[in-house]
Amino acid sequence: MLSDNDIDQDLPLEVNDECITDDGIDERLSSVTCPMTTANAHMKLIRIMDTIRRNVLNPCKSGGDQSQAYMVDYARIIKAENELETWFTSLPSDSNFNKPISNDLIKCVIFLYVG
Repeated sequence: MLSDNDIDQDLPLEVNDECITDDGIDERLSSVTCPMTTANAHMKLIRIMDTIRRNVLNPCKSGGDQSQAYMVDYARIIKAENELETWFTSLPSDSNFNKPISNDLIKCVIFLYVG
């Protein structure tokens, strides 16, 4: 199975194609918010969920006795909560957009908030 550690690529830049010129990136040329913003936010959420799956939901029973309670280090839970809070506060909100928003982008953001 492919894991995040197998990928050495950064997430794509959150720049509309129309902003890429021969001289570099000029965000002033953009008329709408970039759809990659929601795609990157989704990828970051998937990474957090994978971390939770590995570190919190992965059963760690003390000893070999199957009758013992499921145990999770509380610090791992706090770390996961902090990562989710940081992710959630970094999501674009209506007040953060200074450009018109397409209906498709609004739908993507709503799905991310629900996720």
